[in-house]
Amino acid sequence: MPGFPKNGKNTPHHHQNNSIQVKIETILTNLVNSGLYDAIYLFDETGLPIVQRKKNQAFSNDIETVEVTTLMNQIKSSTTRIEEFEKLNEIIIESSTGKRLIFRFIDFFGQTATLVAIIPQGKSYRNMTNNLLRTLDRLTESEL
Repeated sequence: MPGFPKNGKNTPHHHQNNSIQVKIETILTNLVNSGLYDAIYLFDETGLPIVQRKKNQAFSNDIETVEVTTLMNQIKSSTTRIEEFEKLNEIIIESSTGKRLIFRFIDFFGQTATLVAIIPQGKSYRNMTNNLLRTLDRLTESEL
């Protein structure tokens, strides 16, 4: 798994030297374990996973996760050509059972990363996700 990007590039994953990665992994693990999310993924701008946390097999395999994220990035790219959607922040997909799949496009270490979260039926996510993104911003700012 790639490590956290430094100056827009991925660096090797080293637990002993990568306290920010450990902090973010812990935060995401706690959110999934709390039941607020079924899964959370963070992908770099090329679609490679930076961090993944899932309660169970939210996607049957990681290749599907990358494929769906790549598709959403293509949709984002196409949609931003429409004047009113020049800066797209989020795409939400809701199933007939009420489970939601959200894609948030965020600045992360100088690149546009994609936060993907699977939200259980009946759970609110927007405030928690906004808080998570503020926490990620604070952590990444402290590393730059």
